[in-house]
Amino acid sequence: MDLAALFTSSFIIAFSGALVPGPLLAITAAKVVEKGAGAGPLVVLGHAVSEMAVMAGIVFGLGYYLQLPPVASAIAVIGGCVLLWMGWGMIRDFRAAGSINVEVAAAGPRKFLSGPVVSGFIGSVSNPYWILWWATVGAALLASAMKQGSLGVGVFFTGHILADLVWYSLVAFSLAAGRRWFSEKLYQWLFLGCGIAMVFLAFYFIWSGTAGQNSLGGF
Repeated sequence: MDLAALFTSSFIIAFSGALVPGPLLAITAAKVVEKGAGAGPLVVLGHAVSEMAVMAGIVFGLGYYLQLPPVASAIAVIGGCVLLWMGWGMIRDFRAAGSINVEVAAAGPRKFLSGPVVSGFIGSVSNPYWILWWATVGAALLASAMKQGSLGVGVFFTGHILADLVWYSLVAFSLAAGRRWFSEKLYQWLFLGCGIAMVFLAFYFIWSGTAGQNSLGGF
C-alpha cells in the first residue's frame, strides 16, 4: 500500500467510525454546551493521546510479530471481516441514522466532569469497541503502514486523527450554531457513503490476507 492509498484508507475508515454515535459524540456534545465550539478539537486531542499510546504499544511491542506473513494475513482477514460487519451495518441502517441531537447526546456523559482533553482520553480507552477496532482493523492498517517505516506510521496516524478532527469539529460547530445547516438528510447520505467505502475496503483487506499479499503490501 503506497502512502497516498494509506492516508486515504486511514481517513475514510476513521471518518466512517467517527460517524457512528458513541462516547466521543456524547462527550463532545456535553463539552460544547459547557465551553463552546472550541471543545470539539480539544476532545479530539485527548482522543489522539490514547491513539498514540496504543500505536506505540503496537509498534514497539508487537511490531515484529505483526510483520510475520501468517500473522499479517490473519490480521488482514479478521480486520476485513470486522470492517465488513461495520460497513454493512451502516448501509443497512442509514435511513435510521438521525441528525446530531445535542439534548440526547449531552444527557449521558455527565460523569465526565474533567476538561475536554481528559474527557476525550477517558471516553476512548473506556470504549470496548475502540479496543476491538485497534485489535483488528487498526492493527491491519498499522501493519501495512509499518512496511513504509516511520513515514508510513506518521501518514497513517495523520489520516486517522485528521478524520476525527474534521468530524468532531464539524459536530461542535454545528451544535454551537444550532444545527440549522447540518440536515438529517445530509447526515444520512454521508453515513451511507462511508458505509459503502468501508465495504469495499473490507473486501480488499480480506483479499489481501487470503492471497498472501504480505500485510496489504500490494495496494
